[in-house]
Amino acid sequence: MLKRIGRIGFAILLILLMILTIIFSFKTNKTTSDGHINVIVKNIDGEIISNERFEYNTDDSLYDLINDNYDLECTITQYGHYIVGINSIKTDIYNSWVWLELAYLKDDVSYSDDIDYNNYDCKDANVGIDNIALVDNMILGIVERDSTHTTTIFSEGISVGKEHNYKIFRTIVYVLIAILIASLIVYGIIHNKISKDKITIRKMCIISLMAVILFVQEEALTILPNIQLTFLLLSLFAAIFGIKYSLIIVSIHVILDNVVMGSFTPIVMIPMFIGYVILVIVMYLVKKENLLIKVIMASICSWIYCMLFLFANALWLDIDVKAYFIADIPFEILLILSTILTMTYLYRPLEKVIYREWNKNQIEEQIDQDE
Repeated sequence: MLKRIGRIGFAILLILLMILTIIFSFKTNKTTSDGHINVIVKNIDGEIISNERFEYNTDDSLYDLINDNYDLECTITQYGHYIVGINSIKTDIYNSWVWLELAYLKDDVSYSDDIDYNNYDCKDANVGIDNIALVDNMILGIVERDSTHTTTIFSEGISVGKEHNYKIFRTIVYVLIAILIASLIVYGIIHNKISKDKITIRKMCIISLMAVILFVQEEALTILPNIQLTFLLLSLFAAIFGIKYSLIIVSIHVILDNVVMGSFTPIVMIPMFIGYVILVIVMYLVKKENLLIKVIMASICSWIYCMLFLFANALWLDIDVKAYFIADIPFEILLILSTILTMTYLYRPLEKVIYREWNKNQIEEQIDQDE
């Protein structure tokens, strides 16, 4: 069993390393020469409050360039500096936020002071400003947006870019969620009819309670970067409840978390769901192994979880993958350490409590038989 687990873990790591190698080889946005960029700043009413052209050198970063020329208000996350305000833009985080939009000159098109957006490839870039590479004659739009995402630097009628793709992605996510929920319902009905492991009212209540606990603890700990009990709890659920019930909890959690956090997008939901599914399957396979093996496998799964987000962002957003990876290292370490500590000190005590409640009826029946 242990050898099989080792082979599975090695295969997963090898695949991830191959993916990272490909990304780092072909998706690098390193600034290789001097150049100029245009920066357009718009408020929530669509009014241009700044339109400047800046020169940069080879070693400059976009964050340094913008920060040197504007009075920025930023928050720092594992993705780098997020702009929450610039000059006269002071965003209300509950009703609006600052959005980044990029435009690159198409092939064989020369720069002109008269900007024609039809000559540009346009896209959104809702990532840390550190992770966007400087490209000669790039346009950076810094726009305050309302809750409907309507404000843009681009002229009306321009359908290119991620604003159009975002709607497609969001539609895909809604459809996938609907299919997932329908599949779970159908599977639950069919499985409950043919399986000896009937889902009782008691089990439904426990599953619901565990889903609530999982969600609440993660939201409560969002003030601490990557410090959470999520990997511990999902590891326990996989070992005690099995894959079927654990995936139900994972599905509920992913949907609730992204609805509440406003991240209802494939860039977040898909890697999150896949990462948790990998964790559940791996921890189910090692449920009979000693605690050290469980801690190691859960830690590896937490690192894989981080890499899935890197892969998703590299596919869908215009980011500098190396800068993203380097900026994410401290947060990866925090998540891995959080997983190691919580698994080491809390797994066994919580396992006894949850296992006793989940199998209470069976335990009581066994006691009655023994008597």
